[in-house]
Amino acid sequence: MGFYANENLEANISTIPQPVHRDQRVCQEFLVTDELITESRCDINPTADLKALLWGDSNAAHFVPLLAEVAAEKGFSFRNIAHSSCPPLLFGADELITPRRKAECLASINVVRSSLEYYPVIILSAAWGFYYNNNPGLFEQRFEETLNQLINMDKTVIVIGRMTTFPDLDAKCIHKQFKVPYISCDMVNSNSAGVDELSSRVNGYLERVSNKYLKVSYLDFNHMLCNENGCSPFLDDNLVYFDSTHLSLFGSEFLGMKLLSESSLDEFSIETK
Repeated sequence: MGFYANENLEANISTIPQPVHRDQRVCQEFLVTDELITESRCDINPTADLKALLWGDSNAAHFVPLLAEVAAEKGFSFRNIAHSSCPPLLFGADELITPRRKAECLASINVVRSSLEYYPVIILSAAWGFYYNNNPGLFEQRFEETLNQLINMDKTVIVIGRMTTFPDLDAKCIHKQFKVPYISCDMVNSNSAGVDELSSRVNGYLERVSNKYLKVSYLDFNHMLCNENGCSPFLDDNLVYFDSTHLSLFGSEFLGMKLLSESSLDEFSIETK
């Protein structure tokens, strides 16, 4: 399964990958400000009573359309806020990123920290593998310090695992086809080994540590794209990735609809514990 065949890709124009930030509801910037974190467009399903905060980096942002589908069905509201290339950690985030991102990252986290009191449920999502790989021991320490702080603030926490990556995926092939018609997009590289090794390692850690706490839950959506034969960036012949590491706008929304239609989230709840 070195390649995943998709015979209908060329005909299905809806799969042309668009970045999730094209969705006006997605609130992602390199610098999170007091103004951004209070913008009404960032609030999904705002009339619902139970409020959650989706907090993270671009890998949190790419779940906004998916979670919007779930929120509408399950009856909760969430505000989303994402600071690019900056992990959702209350302690030591600057120790796990490049020096040029430190100032904006720490400033963004301080803005989020000041808003946590308004949300009984905190949903954490990020490109966990990137930060973990820089220093696994330090990442684990800072992540658990963050969990403990949130629990001490009486928060219910949901941790979302990282989606598998497809390093060789050319998700923009369809765009190229319009310019060069003879290019074939019927075959795209997929990861025959299953969830990539780094994501598998960090997700395993996140699940284990989440299970240690009564008020922490772990969610992982990789089962939608992976089976015993491996993983594919397609779902029902639809390309759901924008690039090698991010869901597309269409893909995120489509995954949310599929999760609900297959009752894959019957046990999902953001009720406070």
